[in-house]
Amino acid sequence: MTEKTIKVLTSRSDAALDVQCKDIIGQIENPLTTLSIVFFHDARTLDDYLACDRILQEVCKEYLGEDKPLVSFVAQAPVSGRLTAEVLSINGAGEIECNGDYLLVNTPEGKELISQGIHFPGCGDIGEQSAKVFSRIREILDTEGFSPSDIVRQWNYIDHITQVNDGQQN
Repeated sequence: MTEKTIKVLTSRSDAALDVQCKDIIGQIENPLTTLSIVFFHDARTLDDYLACDRILQEVCKEYLGEDKPLVSFVAQAPVSGRLTAEVLSINGAGEIECNGDYLLVNTPEGKELISQGIHFPGCGDIGEQSAKVFSRIREILDTEGFSPSDIVRQWNYIDHITQVNDGQQN
């Protein structure tokens, strides 16, 4: 039987972001079974966000290899103030196919599509970015033979979600 687990890991260090990332990677029990890592850290501007995302992607690629798990970054400050990560792993029989911004996981129980970190920061306003994200999601679903009704869990992290633009809240 195939089982997925989610663990929340927090860096034990107050050092630079790359050092905190390495600390979290060191806490992962079996990196070979890791499907995805969602990092949470404070980033107040688009430039901060892009710089943090670049560091996290580079460190994960260096320590976990080219076929690293899906890695994404959410600009949300953890309570501890240190880098925190949600790590999704698979235990048991399963074949994992990496397709850039998504994975296909084939198990005896069936086929599962996992994506994350689909974003287009700095490409237009919130509406344009959202349209691009949902267009990409539709493309992935169509390519792999899934429909929107097959989606079990979907999260949108929207920068400045309470901001008002032209009289409308994001």
